[in-house]
Amino acid sequence: MTEETVRAATSEPTIDLEAIRAEARREGYAEAREIVELCALADMPARAAALLAKHVTAAEARQYLIEARAAEDAVEIRSHVMPDTATSAKVPLENNPVVKAVERLAKGGN
Repeated sequence: MTEETVRAATSEPTIDLEAIRAEARREGYAEAREIVELCALADMPARAAALLAKHVTAAEARQYLIEARAAEDAVEIRSHVMPDTATSAKVPLENNPVVKAVERLAKGGN
């Protein structure tokens, strides 16, 4: 074997920079689309532009959106019902239609 044959057999493959750029572009668009979809699902579509401008990954955007939703939903509902707040009005049962119907049934009438 000659030296040229050895060089030809062991030469490094050529790098297609355009193919690499095209693949990177596709991956970037896919990640941007995922971030926009995540924002839409979180009902925060306006935040997509800011996340894309910060060059965050989809995983970072997901975490940010989860934390943002938790902060928005953090309003606590508090109820303080005191024992003496119940109504104390006495309702007369003489004119209650349910009581009258039960009394009629008890007497054997319809």
